[in-house]
Order: sequence, then C-alpha cells, then structure tokens
Amino acid sequence: MKKYKIAVLDDYQNVAFESADWSVLRDRADIAVFQDHLADPDALIERLLPFDVVCVMRERSPLPRNVIERLPNLKLIASTGSVNSSIDVAAAGDRGIAVVHTGIVEEQALISVLKNKQIAGAAIDVFDAEPLPASHPFRTLDNVLATPHIGYVSHDLYKTFYEDTVSNIRKWLDAHQNSAGTGENNA
Repeated sequence: MKKYKIAVLDDYQNVAFESADWSVLRDRADIAVFQDHLADPDALIERLLPFDVVCVMRERSPLPRNVIERLPNLKLIASTGSVNSSIDVAAAGDRGIAVVHTGIVEEQALISVLKNKQIAGAAIDVFDAEPLPASHPFRTLDNVLATPHIGYVSHDLYKTFYEDTVSNIRKWLDAHQNSAGTGENNA
C-alpha cells in the first residue's frame, strides 16, 4: 500500500498537531508541518514537490495555476474555511486534483435564521466573501455583531479547522485507496 505524503503549511503557532488527532492518518501517510511561510512561488513549489496532499490555512499560501501545474504528485488540497479564494480550483480540477474545505457555518442558512429571529443573534468574524460587501445582510441585521477577523486565532477554531481537515483527508484516503485496488483513477 502506498504511503502518501501530507504537507501542512503555514502553521505559524505550531498548533496543527495539538488541535486534532492526526494519528488516524499516520499508518497511511507521512505528515510534515511547516511553521514558516514561503512567499516565493518557486520556493513553495520546491517544498511541495514530493507531497500528494497539501493542507492550507485559509489564504496564507496561494495555490494559483502556475504553482498547481508544477506539482506533479499533488492529488488533494485540503483547505481550512468554507472557501479559499487563493486556490485556483479550476486549475486543480483540470489536473484531477480534489479540493476540500472545512465548513463551520452555512452562511445563507445563518442569515435566514437571523432574519426570522430563530436565534437571538450571532457574533461573526469570518465571512464567505471578504471584505464583507457593503450590501451584505450582516451589515444591516440588528442581531449581528460583525468584526473584521479579530477573533480568528483561537484554540477552538484551530481545533475545528484541523479536525475537519484530518477528517477530509481520511475520507479521501479511504476512497483513493479503495479505488486503487479496482484500477479506478480517483485522484
């Protein structure tokens, strides 16, 4: 059975391993965590060349087409947050690379329950579109406290992000390894 290589990028605070149980992946993958950020695309590509799976923290390390196309081993991009505008999803799709996101809250569902007063209110710090558009309901609802990413770094958020990331990778590994035995290409 192939042992995959997983890179966890931009873990500045060294919290990835303490925020989730990565041991469920260790029999099937070698995991490398990088605390530093590489802004230079060529340096990033050189670092990521051996990896099958890349885990990115929100928009910290962009993965545009010119980077994705130069990573021949890449099969999965796991991103924290429900969206990540710095990943060229079309380029990943063109190469058969799966892209998965962690999702904390379905924004439209939250807007609906807030408008209908089904919950008393919400304090929100991360949005599907940032900066938050001037016409967005979060700016006008009287039961919303919206802040510009000032509460982002918290233990509970890291725990959610990394637990979801591990779960997404585990599901992908299960599907990928099961199809490898049948001759299907499920990259």
